[in-house]
Amino acid sequence: MDLNGSTLLISRRSPFARRVRLAFLEAGIEFTERILEVFHPNAELNAINPLGRVPTLILRSGQICVDSHVILARLYEAQGHPYQKYSEAQRHKLDFWTAMGVGLCEKAVEFFFETLKPESHRDPDIRSEMDGAVSRTLALFEQEIGDRETLLPSNLTQADLDMGTALAYLSFRYSKDWMTQFPSSARYFQSLSRRKSFLATRPESVE
Repeated sequence: MDLNGSTLLISRRSPFARRVRLAFLEAGIEFTERILEVFHPNAELNAINPLGRVPTLILRSGQICVDSHVILARLYEAQGHPYQKYSEAQRHKLDFWTAMGVGLCEKAVEFFFETLKPESHRDPDIRSEMDGAVSRTLALFEQEIGDRETLLPSNLTQADLDMGTALAYLSFRYSKDWMTQFPSSARYFQSLSRRKSFLATRPESVE
């Protein structure tokens, strides 16, 4: 499947769209971004993706791919499954940290929507669950990443893009305080943030 010439429907603030955008940029895919305001009904998006979610990919053929996992699966199929060059233990590690990165984004989105409610209507358990998830995940990641710049030596992977996306979204929608508590994770994040792909897709650029 050739993804060049495709159109990616996104929200600039969506971490799920960002993980796809980062992967496309790092892979050198030629694509067009169409920015949507997903907090309001969008007839164009709803017509091709009844869930009204981004990212949604319109291939040059007119075929539609929805959900970041599906879009990325198509990307890596087109690239010849690059994970095959890794050992089983390495693939397990990458799968684990992709799941952690996406999971943190899901938690942070839930937390953000809770903050939009009047304070008297907020569920205190959401904040507690968010704090616990961040602390536990980053404590484990702190041990994993050490002083490395990528999860696998000298290899940038989707898991790095996903953890970088998650850490950026925590700073954007949750709190920057995690950087002080988890210095190795902060250094890793700052290194990723200097990459052209991260600079081109950072959510802060729309503020």
